[in-house]
Amino acid sequence: MKKRIPLLLALIVIAIYSSCHKEQNNPGPKPIKLQSISITDTLTAYIGNVLQMDLKVDPVSFDTSKFSWQSSDTSIVSVSKTGKITVKNEGISKISVTDSAKIKTATCLVTVKDSLSIGLLAYYPFNNNLNDFSPYKNNGKANDISSTTDRFGNANSAFYFNGFSSYIVVKDNQALRLSNTNITLSTWVKLDQYNYSYGVNLLTKHYSGIENGWAWGITGYGFSTLGIVTYGTGGGSAAARGTQVISLNQWHLVTNVYDLSKHQLSIYVDGTLDTITNNMPVPNMNTDADLYIGRDNPGVSLDGYLVRGAMDEVRIYRRALSAYEIHKLFISKKY
Repeated sequence: MKKRIPLLLALIVIAIYSSCHKEQNNPGPKPIKLQSISITDTLTAYIGNVLQMDLKVDPVSFDTSKFSWQSSDTSIVSVSKTGKITVKNEGISKISVTDSAKIKTATCLVTVKDSLSIGLLAYYPFNNNLNDFSPYKNNGKANDISSTTDRFGNANSAFYFNGFSSYIVVKDNQALRLSNTNITLSTWVKLDQYNYSYGVNLLTKHYSGIENGWAWGITGYGFSTLGIVTYGTGGGSAAARGTQVISLNQWHLVTNVYDLSKHQLSIYVDGTLDTITNNMPVPNMNTDADLYIGRDNPGVSLDGYLVRGAMDEVRIYRRALSAYEIHKLFISKKY
């Protein structure tokens, strides 16, 4: 028995040595080494967008939870700890992401644009001139209008229409016929009085007869409901009708949006949806009448349906503005 004890001790020592030796030779899994990180080099975004940056790492299993995100100008674009950006104002900002060891960095140059400049066919700020600030330069010609203050009290920043001889005319072109496209019409208006006939025309581009152009206005005393927004194609100029009354002596933003795919016309007042009309036809593509602002086509109506009051910020789009964009037009002090 005594001879076996040394042998047993020797075996125990060998086992312990072998175990220690294995631990030294196999210290455990090595930490993952970050090879690279990347995000999109450049990005164009629009005010109001909230976007997740597309972060890619090599190896893909690397833990990115402790990465650091930064924006060079948070007044233009801010970024969260997880790489979600919020787009605030026009301009350029650089978004950067860095690993926790501060070894690898990737950057993205974000250019922010205003979506309200996209798709404009005509835009008249009425800042003491009739220039169209869209790319199409559909400049207007005035008849007996005068400059007035806008809704913020800025002088020479809107136009006044006297109700009997004031209007603006814009020469016809194919795009302004608004055929086979989404449409948005928008303007600020401050009426002094309602027309004693059927109403006033804000914008019209039509001839006599049904389905022969388009017309957009506000009803008068001769209509069944006073002071509501109407829109239609040619002789059906009141096919779409709002319900909210455009009150006198106050500035209101009136906006019409046409969805071509649905044949649907939506009327907004002061940035809020008023009514939706279905089965609205598209304007006739062959109607080559001039565009009139503040009255009906003189060749169509003896009454004229002339506006008495002020108008400002007239916009025509070849796309359907979103509800967010329309609300933005209403609350913004920029437009």
